[in-house]
Amino acid sequence: MTTTTDNPGRVEIQLDEQSTEAVVITTRNGTSKRKTVATEDLVASIAGTMKMSTGLLPFGTKFYTGSKSEYRIGIEIPGIVRHTSFSLPNIGKFEKRIPFPSTLFLFHVQGDRIQQSKLYSCKPPVATDYTQLYWFPLGNVFNSGQICWGSVKHRDIKISSPMMLDSVVNRFFSSVFSGHLVHGTQAFNPPTNEVVSLHTLADYLEDKKSFPTTALRSAGVTLRKALDF
Repeated sequence: MTTTTDNPGRVEIQLDEQSTEAVVITTRNGTSKRKTVATEDLVASIAGTMKMSTGLLPFGTKFYTGSKSEYRIGIEIPGIVRHTSFSLPNIGKFEKRIPFPSTLFLFHVQGDRIQQSKLYSCKPPVATDYTQLYWFPLGNVFNSGQICWGSVKHRDIKISSPMMLDSVVNRFFSSVFSGHLVHGTQAFNPPTNEVVSLHTLADYLEDKKSFPTTALRSAGVTLRKALDF
């Protein structure tokens, strides 16, 4: 397959389905340069720099498959600092501003309702089917990746278009996080010997500007495997 683009120069990408490499030919002012790169690296580079808004899909959409009446969609949310509410056993309710890791929401929508929802952490960009995913470390997610919505009434939202899923994502981040689905350190790699629970993790993160990716624990699944729901 060959893809080209012009203005002001010309870039030609030659892809061979039987090869793991791609040839990139750049032409400017009549001079051409040819470079062979790994296809996976090329895809990651494009995914990491491309910004596109169609008005039809939420910003951060990484894949969409299906029809208008039933589809699966993956939405990558960049990691940022959020004002977060917690309610933990033997500790009670408290609030903190902590960084969240980048996350990938997976939704199966049928008709105008969400049938299933999953959540994983990720190390962006999510570029290929073989991108490795990580457990979400702050609770409210089962070991299967399925989201535990608790009292959050996400099914009440009529999904008249994929853009409505932005509201669902916001409801998740605005919910109260509990330690019920963070069993010891199974959902994350302890940054220090003292960080052994959601409570100590929240304390550790409070003064951080970004979530340390070294604390993420692999879920042992790729994007392709996670889509099997």
